[in-house]
Amino acid sequence: MEKDASLKYYQNRLLQLKKVQKNLNSQYDKYNENIDTNRELKEIAIEILNIKNKMAQIEAEIQHNDYQIEIEEENLAREAALAKERVMAARAAKLSRLNNQTA
Repeated sequence: MEKDASLKYYQNRLLQLKKVQKNLNSQYDKYNENIDTNRELKEIAIEILNIKNKMAQIEAEIQHNDYQIEIEEENLAREAALAKERVMAARAAKLSRLNNQTA
């Protein structure tokens, strides 16, 4: 009888230890999942920062290009104004020659 009670005690104790081990294993898995999730979140955050940096670079390039376009437009406008002045001067000179020949 005593052996049966002792055996029963150790069997119960073994079941309790197996339950504790199972709980610990599930907590370990959960802990590992949290670590993996944190790693993934960190990688995603790094990717987001890289994308933001790239976007800032692109924005800076766009602003630079816009500035270059404005300068080019101003230069073209000056050249067009100078060309118009030369055409007007050439017409005036031609009209002056024609008037001198007919007079």
